[in-house]
Amino acid sequence: MSNLITAKRINTLYILIQTAIIFGFLYIGQNLYALGSFVILLVFLSFIYLENRFNVRIENYIRILIMFSLILHNLVGEFMNVYNTSPIFDKALHFYGTFSFSLLIYSLIRKTVLKSSPGSKLFIFILITALGTSLGTFFEIIEFTVDNLFDAHGQKGLVDTNLDMLSNIIGSLTAAAFNTMRDKIQA
Repeated sequence: MSNLITAKRINTLYILIQTAIIFGFLYIGQNLYALGSFVILLVFLSFIYLENRFNVRIENYIRILIMFSLILHNLVGEFMNVYNTSPIFDKALHFYGTFSFSLLIYSLIRKTVLKSSPGSKLFIFILITALGTSLGTFFEIIEFTVDNLFDAHGQKGLVDTNLDMLSNIIGSLTAAAFNTMRDKIQA
């Protein structure tokens, strides 16, 4: 089976799961969470469109990592309310999400901007770490904005935010190390 067919099947499965989550939120009257899940689905559909439009194919393992992190956020964290019942779920998801999205962003940059050799392994390690850390900061700003616009209380205070940022840094360092080890294995 070709990678493109596999990607289409993975995308379809994610769209179905995300749609079910949206309807689940609507069914239990959590309209704000339904809206957030819908926005995530729209961003994902936009990504699929751009991927096809510019013929930039993300590796399927990265696609699965990203989708799994989004499902964990929407289904487990929000729908099942694990963000509020587990002291470590949020930190673990920050780690995992930053790991996944760091690999995604680096893959996109590698396939679009750095078409030639990107340089030394140290440069790539630092680049992935910086991308992940920046992305984690961006997500904290989004969380802050949502909290202030919708009185959502996603951030539980300075300690929570700092632990989230620390988890983001560890996730980006892990992504950089994973990419370095993957490159060594493939070489």
